[in-house]
Amino acid sequence: MAQQTIIIEVPGTPISELEQTSSVSLVDVLPVVQDGETKKVPLEQVSDLVKAGLGSAALKNEEDFATPDTVLSVAQASQLRDDAQNERIDEVEFKTTLAQSGFEASFNSYAEMLAYTPSKPNVSVRVNADQDSTKVGTYTWTGTEYKKGTDLLAVANQNAIELVESKKDAADGFVTTLSFNLGKGLPQDVTNSVEKINGLVYNYNGSVESTTATAWDAFFIPVKAGDVVDVSGWYGSGGTELQGLLLQFDENKTFIGSLFNLASVGTVKPYTRIATATHDGFIYMRHRKDAGPAKIFLTAQSNGYAVKEDIDAVLLNNEQDVTHKYRPAGYFVINPDHSIAYSNNWLAFYIPVKAGDVVRLTGKLGNATSTDPVPHLGQTDTNKNLVDFVGWSENRTRYTGTVIGTATQDGFMYVRVFYTIGVDDYKIELLPKNRQLNNKSFKRFATAEEVRELRDALNATGKLNIIDECFIFPDRIMKPDGQVLTASSYGIVYAAFAPVKAGDVIQLNARMGSGSAETIAYINQLDENLNFISNLNSYVSTGSNVIVAGEAVVTATHDGFLYLRIDLRSPYAIYRLTDAKSQVVDTSSSVVTTAILEKLPVRADNRNGYNFAPFTQNTIISQDNKQYVIVVDENRDPIILQRNVGDLSWNTFNLGTLEGNPFAVPNALDGHNNYAVTVTKDGYIIVTGNHHGHPCRATITTNPHDISAWRQIKYTLSNAVTYPRFVRYHDGTTLAFWREGASGNGAYYTCTFNDTTLEFNEKKLIIDATNSNPYEQFIGIGLDGSLHLCWGYRQLSSSANTNYGMFYAKSMDMGETWTSADGTKTFPVPLTETNSEKIFNAPQNSGYVNQNGGCCDLNSYYHTVIFQYDANNKTQIVHIWFNGTVWDSEIVSDFDFYYDLSGPVTTNEISRPLIGCSVSGKIFVVYHTSNMNRENDIRIIDVTTKNRPKDSCLAKFNTYLLELTFNPDYMLLDNELVMLASKGTGGSSADAFANQPMYLLTAPLP
Repeated sequence: MAQQTIIIEVPGTPISELEQTSSVSLVDVLPVVQDGETKKVPLEQVSDLVKAGLGSAALKNEEDFATPDTVLSVAQASQLRDDAQNERIDEVEFKTTLAQSGFEASFNSYAEMLAYTPSKPNVSVRVNADQDSTKVGTYTWTGTEYKKGTDLLAVANQNAIELVESKKDAADGFVTTLSFNLGKGLPQDVTNSVEKINGLVYNYNGSVESTTATAWDAFFIPVKAGDVVDVSGWYGSGGTELQGLLLQFDENKTFIGSLFNLASVGTVKPYTRIATATHDGFIYMRHRKDAGPAKIFLTAQSNGYAVKEDIDAVLLNNEQDVTHKYRPAGYFVINPDHSIAYSNNWLAFYIPVKAGDVVRLTGKLGNATSTDPVPHLGQTDTNKNLVDFVGWSENRTRYTGTVIGTATQDGFMYVRVFYTIGVDDYKIELLPKNRQLNNKSFKRFATAEEVRELRDALNATGKLNIIDECFIFPDRIMKPDGQVLTASSYGIVYAAFAPVKAGDVIQLNARMGSGSAETIAYINQLDENLNFISNLNSYVSTGSNVIVAGEAVVTATHDGFLYLRIDLRSPYAIYRLTDAKSQVVDTSSSVVTTAILEKLPVRADNRNGYNFAPFTQNTIISQDNKQYVIVVDENRDPIILQRNVGDLSWNTFNLGTLEGNPFAVPNALDGHNNYAVTVTKDGYIIVTGNHHGHPCRATITTNPHDISAWRQIKYTLSNAVTYPRFVRYHDGTTLAFWREGASGNGAYYTCTFNDTTLEFNEKKLIIDATNSNPYEQFIGIGLDGSLHLCWGYRQLSSSANTNYGMFYAKSMDMGETWTSADGTKTFPVPLTETNSEKIFNAPQNSGYVNQNGGCCDLNSYYHTVIFQYDANNKTQIVHIWFNGTVWDSEIVSDFDFYYDLSGPVTTNEISRPLIGCSVSGKIFVVYHTSNMNRENDIRIIDVTTKNRPKDSCLAKFNTYLLELTFNPDYMLLDNELVMLASKGTGGSSADAFANQPMYLLTAPLP
C-alpha cells in the first residue's frame, strides 16, 4: 500500500510551532483523522483504547514481566528446593534418632561408642560429634564390631550445600537475584542454638501446666511469619491427655494458638512434624527429654516458586516411580546370611542402577513377629549376585515406613517387598545419580550462555536421547503385522512407546536377532491410541543365534507413537534426530506446556477423594485480594491456607485443633466427607466439612480475613447433612446449600448468611422428592445475578445406575422465586421433577452419574455435562446448554470404554466431567481418565462451537484414581484452570496414598 501523508491544519499556526505544554490531563484532546476528516478525541478515550489492547498487562510494571528463560529458571529452582527438603524429611523419618528400647544409642564421641556394647547384633548407633570428623556417622553392630554405613543426614546436608554452591553461579544468569531472595532459605539445624528451658510445660491451650517437670524441655524457636520448622522429638505419658507439642507465641511469648497437638496413648512415643509460623515471635516445642534427643530444623520463609510442568519435566523430576516399570523376579527373599528362601509373602525386584543411584522403598517393612532388622535393599553386580545389603528395616515388628539405599557400584538393586495379593500398597522410587542435587557433572541450573551452548551442542550432534519420554512395558512384543504377544523370555524383552509427530526421525540402537528364524519387528508406527498403523523397521533373524548391535533409523508417518523393541541384555538407546533443539529450548508443542505446579506447604491423605470431590463448591477461592485453600492433610485434619494474591508464601491454620473439635477430626475415611470454604461480604471466612449424614459442622472466623481465631456456626440443626456448598453472589451475598437425609431419600435446602447478625437465616426447602433423592450439579451464578439449579434423582443407594434426570430452575431474586430458563414458566417451591423444567432425558441405566459440573456463560445461560452410553454402549460426555431460546445437547467425546455403574459408588477410572466459561466466552469441559493411555493428562474439550468439539491435553499430571474439582470463577475472571493436584484413589486403604504431596495447578486456557 502506498504511504499516505495526512496534513493536519490548524488555522493561524502550524502544529510544530504551537507552545509546549507542561502537563496533560484526561480531559485534554488530541487530533485524529477519520475518513479524511480531522476530528478531536479526549486523551482519556485514547488511554482506554491502549489499555483495552494490552489487557491486564497495562496494569503491570516492567519488573512484573519475566522472560521465558527466567520462568523456566524459577521452575527448576523450585523443584530442586522442594526435592531437597523432601529428601531430608524422608531421611530423618527413616533414621529416627533413638529407639526407646535401649537397643540403639547415640554418642558424643567415637570413643564413647567403642566403650558401649549393644545387646544384640544388627542394631544401629550414631556418633554425633568427634574431634575426628570422619568418625561422625551411623554404625551397625555386627555382633563383634561396629561397621560404618551411609549417614543419610550427612547426605541430606551435603545435598543442601551443593545446592547453594550451584545457585551462586546461577543467580545472575538463570535465577534472578530478586527471585532468589523471595524464596526460602535452606533448612538449618538450630537444635543447639535456640532457647531451651527445662521443666517448663505448656498445655495445648497456652496455659502453664508446670515449671518443675524436669522430664520435659521447652524449646523457643524464634520465627517470622511464614518460616517453617521441622521438628522431631518425644511425647506422651501414662495418661491420655491432649499435649500441645507446637504452639505459636508472639514476640513477647504471649500465646496465640496451637500448631500441633497429640493425645498421649499411655506411653512415650516419638513424633515428627512440619509447621509454618503464623506470626512473628516464637514457636514453642514440647519435648520429653528422658526419652531421647530432639531435632529442630528452621527454614526461613515459605517456598513460593512456581514449578513449570512441561515436556521436559521428567528431566527435572528427582523422584522416579518405578514400581510398575520392572517386573518382579519371583517370590523369594535374600536372607542376612545371603542365602535365598522362597516365600509367598515376599516379592523380589531387581532395579538396574549405576553407582551413586538412590533407591527408596515405601511399604510394609520388617518381620511380623521379630524385631530383628530385615534387609530390604541389596547391591548386586551386573549378574545379580549379591555384594552387600545397603538398606535395613528398623528394630521393630512389621510397620509401614521407608528404607533408602545408595548403589555402591553399577549393577542391580535387590528390593525385598512385602506383598499381599491384590493390594497395591508399596512403592519403589529411583533417584539416578545424574539427577541428584550433589552431582556437579549434571548442572541443575544453566545461565543464558550455557543454554546457548547446549543448543549449539545439540545442533552439532543432531540427536537427543528420548528414552525418558517413552512408556516402557515389560515382556511385550509386537509383530510386524501389529499382533501383540507376551515375550517368552521373561524379564528380557521390553516394549518402548515413544511419542512422535509425523516427520520426526527416530534412531534405535539395540540388540537385534534371536535363536529362531523369524522376522522381528523393531519399530512400528502407531496412532495416538496405540493402534497399529504400519511396520517401519524389521530384522530378519537367521535362527543361528547371531546377535548384532543394530541401528535403525525411521521417519514417523503419523502423529502418535512408535513401538520400539528393546532387549535388556545389551545397551540400548532411542534418539530423536529432527527436533533436538525444540525439545530443550522450545516449550511449544501440541501438548500445552504452560501449566504452573506449585507445591503447597501441606501433605494430604488421599486414600479417599474428599480433597477432590467434583461436588465441592469450592476448595480454592480468591476474595478481597486474598487466596484461600482448604485441604484435609495426612493426619486427616482440615488445614486452611491463606495468602495475599501475588505473594509467594502461605499462612496455615489447623482447624482440627479448635476447642470442642467442631469438625469431628480425624476426617472420616469417606469420599463424601469433603470441605468447602467461602468469604462473606465483610471478609469473614466460613468453612464447612466432614459430613455424610452428620450434624452441621461449620466454623466462621472471629475477625475478617484472620484465620487464627474461629467459632462454630450452624446453617441447619439437622443431624443428616451431606454435600454442603457455598455460593457467593457478585455483591458478596453468601448462600449455603446442602442435602438433608440419605441417598435415595433426601431433600435439598438453602439459607442465606446474614451480614448483620453474622449468622445464617432460617433454612428453606427448595428441592423435594418422595421416593428418590435429588443430586445437584454445580450451582451457577450468572453475571446478571441469576441463580441456576440443575439436578437429577437417584432412586436406590445400592446402584448408581438408578440415577435419572435432568431438571432445572432459575431464580432472579436469590432463591425466593423460580422460573424456567426463558422465564415463561414459574415453579413454586419446593421444586420437584414435575414442578421444574426438564432439560434433558437421561433415564435410569443410561450412564448418567450424579453431581457433575455446571457453569454460566457470558450471557448468563447455564451449561452442564453428564455421562451417557452411546449406541455402541460406550461411555461418552454429553454437553447440555440453554442457547437463549431452547435447550440443546450433543456428545462431545469419542471414548472407547464402558464405565460400569452397577455398584453403589463409582470406580473413578474417569472423573465426573466439569465445565467452565473463559474470559473470551469459550466453553471448556475438563476431565481425567486412566483409560486410553491418557492417565498422565489433565484434558479439556473445547465445546464452544456446536458439532466441533476439540479434545486436547491441557497439562501433564497423573492423579491416578482421584477425580477433579475446580472453581469456574478463575476461568471467567483470569482465563485459568486453577485446581488442587495430587495422586490417590477415591476409596482405598493403601498406605501409599496416606501421605502425598499436594500441589496447586494453574493452567492458562487456550
